[in-house]
Amino acid sequence: MKVGLKMKYITINNSISAIILQVVTAIAGIILPKLLISTYGSDINGMVSSITQFIGYLALVEAGIGNASIVQLYKPLAENSIDEVNGILSATNKFYKKSGSLFIFLVIILLIIYPLFVSGQVDYYTVVWMICILSLSSIFDYFFLGKYRVLLTADQKLYVINYVQCIGTILNIVVTITLIRMNFTILTVKFFATLIYIFRMFLIYIYVKNHYGYLNFDVTPLTEKLSDRWSVLSHQIAGMVVLNTDIVVLTIFKIPLSEISVYTVYNLVLNVIIGLLNSLLNAVTPLFGRILVTDKSSMTREYYSIYEFLYFILTFALFTSLVILFIPFLNIYTQGITDANYIRLNLALTFCLMGLIYMIRTPALTLINASGHYKQTQKGAFIEAGINIIVSLILVSKFGIEGVLLGTICSHCFRSIELMKYNNDYIIKNSIRTTLIRIIRNIILMLIIILSYRYIFIINVNDFITWFIFATLITISSFLFILFFNILCEKEYYYLLKEKLLRGGRK
Repeated sequence: MKVGLKMKYITINNSISAIILQVVTAIAGIILPKLLISTYGSDINGMVSSITQFIGYLALVEAGIGNASIVQLYKPLAENSIDEVNGILSATNKFYKKSGSLFIFLVIILLIIYPLFVSGQVDYYTVVWMICILSLSSIFDYFFLGKYRVLLTADQKLYVINYVQCIGTILNIVVTITLIRMNFTILTVKFFATLIYIFRMFLIYIYVKNHYGYLNFDVTPLTEKLSDRWSVLSHQIAGMVVLNTDIVVLTIFKIPLSEISVYTVYNLVLNVIIGLLNSLLNAVTPLFGRILVTDKSSMTREYYSIYEFLYFILTFALFTSLVILFIPFLNIYTQGITDANYIRLNLALTFCLMGLIYMIRTPALTLINASGHYKQTQKGAFIEAGINIIVSLILVSKFGIEGVLLGTICSHCFRSIELMKYNNDYIIKNSIRTTLIRIIRNIILMLIIILSYRYIFIINVNDFITWFIFATLITISSFLFILFFNILCEKEYYYLLKEKLLRGGRK
């Protein structure tokens, strides 16, 4: 198979598998939280979400190993340099085991401290055992799965991980529903979910053993190859702060767990959109990594411009649909739940704004990750985290959930602009003007559609089937409307994309 066709095939396979995974994950994300809230209450759901966020913070002990390893593996995998691949993976394995040991120590500290924040809301032993159960999957990841995931991602075989995750997620849905209907406790339900995660690890292990017979983790580790992991860590720290600050701040300020449950329900809807778009990032990052190591700047610029053009169209179409359909969905989803107020228009709009500002950075972030420019962009990452923490702490007492969201929005505004400027100045070496014009144009198109449905095409739905029909029609029509006007404004990219598809990605 020719190189161009092979790259096209791999990218399409990764993208399709990622989309399938996101659909399955979205179904799980919609079904399971509703079952948990209805069966165990908003306080339990809030506790599970809160603990998950704290464990996410502890995962920073990964110390940038994964992403640093992936970047370093692009070239030796492309050149079939087996000794170097084994040396890098040996170093990856070594560092992951150290991180796993530190993670266990931090979990013990969390077991002591966290129950103090939720005392009086949930039984102490339930909290302690929940922390132990939810941390098990991360422990297995450090000591077992991490190195294999790094290899498959760098070798553009993300589809293997995606399909295995699909199997695990479907099993989790079936097992969770079964256990809940049999009246098992929340601890039992989450324990079996963890066992399914461990089962997924063995499937990946079997695949790697059958397709990478040359692997040897006992060779001398090339630790110097991962020297950039500390720069990667700085990004992970900042990213973790930005993405997890909201629930952590709400927990520390002893906002009721029922309010945290409200936040997680809104966030799960937003995460369906973000997950779909991030799947595209994960699918094309290895492609750009391979292009960049060939040092073909014109090819990089060309592919990037097409990617950004299409990505913005899809992003604005999805967020347009989300704004229109958010509250109608929640009206149906939270029927029968009375222990917290889940219907808040201002909260829905704030979540949509936060998500959109965050996601417009993705095309730029794709190239920065593929290029390994972690050190060069770490200052902005810390500034973003600082803005988020400071503004959230100032506003949380007065505005609650909306306060922490405003802090996140402020930080996203700064970081998205900074990343887009860096990418244009130092990687693709192009003017940021094209990117900004595309964003402004799509915002205008987005507002036209939203206002049309607000004042002309009024939506009234009472069940999920009707909502799904409306969602399909609105999403498709929004995409076509935005696509049409973007092509009208940038015909050259339409013809360039058409040419690339017909020629199989060849120059």
